[in-house]
Amino acid sequence: ILPSPNMSPNVIPLNPPVLNGNSSGPITVTITGQQPGTEFCFDFILGDVDGDECCHLSPCIELPDCDCAQVTDVVLTPTSVPGQFTLNFTFTNLESYATGHLVLFPTSGTGTVTPGIVNVGPVAPYGSTNVGPITVNSGAAPGSQYCITLGNHSMNWLQCCFVEICVTVPNPQPGLNPADLNGDGKVDASDLGILLGSWGTPGPGDVNGDGTVDAADLGILLGAWG
Repeated sequence: ILPSPNMSPNVIPLNPPVLNGNSSGPITVTITGQQPGTEFCFDFILGDVDGDECCHLSPCIELPDCDCAQVTDVVLTPTSVPGQFTLNFTFTNLESYATGHLVLFPTSGTGTVTPGIVNVGPVAPYGSTNVGPITVNSGAAPGSQYCITLGNHSMNWLQCCFVEICVTVPNPQPGLNPADLNGDGKVDASDLGILLGSWGTPGPGDVNGDGTVDAADLGILLGAWG
């Protein structure tokens, strides 16, 4: 029983009844009249087979943005390079189409995001998937805000919508090997791929922090291999 006038349906029969310790499976409820991104609290009442109340809870949930996608569980992992970090998050598709591809790029046009395209599909409407690690070379000072635009594209690329992910640039983590570009604790082919993918740019392969990914960075990475 969900007595809130903002929820529908208000009464959900469970057939067969759910035994103690068992699950009912997914239940879909529509919430209306609330602002996206706000906290919504409601009464949640369980009744026995005779209709008598046996449990009364008041859970609270954060309502998603209702026009495109929701990004939650954002985790930032700093590297030893100032302004550079990896990004992991949970993506939830709020569009009516299945998501096939995520496109990520700096909102301001400054810095780099690698990879810029993540093939995730299909993610069904209201389905979720974990994304990352995404390497961000923001070029911004630690403590400042940095925003990334995320494009939610359909499987055939014909439909899309966009949301922003804004984070606070973390302080660089001392003691890390700067050649460990993905922060997994070792220098290997994955790091080499990141470096080569940003060759000639101020991208995530800029191991020595001089503003350009070049042979000097490659030499440092190969010297730290393994």
